[in-house]
Amino acid sequence: MKNRTISKIILCSGVVFSIFSCSQPAAQKPDLQNGDLLFMVFKPSDFSQAVEDIADGAANTSFSHVGILAMNDSDTTVIEAVFPGVREIPLSEYLGNADTIAGKPVVAVARVNEQYRDLCDAAVERARGYIGRTYDFAFSPVNDSIYCSELVWLSYLDNEGKPIFSTVPMSFRNKHTGQIDSAWVAHFAQYGVPIPEGVEGTNPSQMSLDTVIRIVYKYY
Repeated sequence: MKNRTISKIILCSGVVFSIFSCSQPAAQKPDLQNGDLLFMVFKPSDFSQAVEDIADGAANTSFSHVGILAMNDSDTTVIEAVFPGVREIPLSEYLGNADTIAGKPVVAVARVNEQYRDLCDAAVERARGYIGRTYDFAFSPVNDSIYCSELVWLSYLDNEGKPIFSTVPMSFRNKHTGQIDSAWVAHFAQYGVPIPEGVEGTNPSQMSLDTVIRIVYKYY
């Protein structure tokens, strides 16, 4: 009798466990689409930290980078502006360059709003046209080099050829102290250019808050 009771308990426990396990939602997978934007926190470095300290972004995250997702039947890649220049790499490699939280890449997927969806394919092809351009360490709007959020700004144009993303007066002041960090002073001195404080431009965190997009997925 005792053995039967134990057997019933074990059997019932197994059934309950099975039901509970089956009822848990599977890990959500991103429904990626061509032209999605992948906002990233880079693995720690002095440069990425300086970028993140400028502004807060969407999803309670200060982003240091952004790339454009490119999809076809056989491949998923990301077009990005990094040193030494604009390139296209596999999505897996892009995710591997991100900082992590609990082993997950700190990357948020943003998508342009419905009224701009017909611009995505052209934006991806336009971004591909910039592959090979050198990275813009001066963050200048008047040279041929390109920085990461500038690539997005240049690629996403409306049907009249105007950028859909806003620019802002750039600031290189630390959001916590209000001062320009020594890392930025040294950075611009290295390239022999003035700090473009107040010059119109973009940055990943500011762009992630633009009203023309919304965050649709977070890997972290």
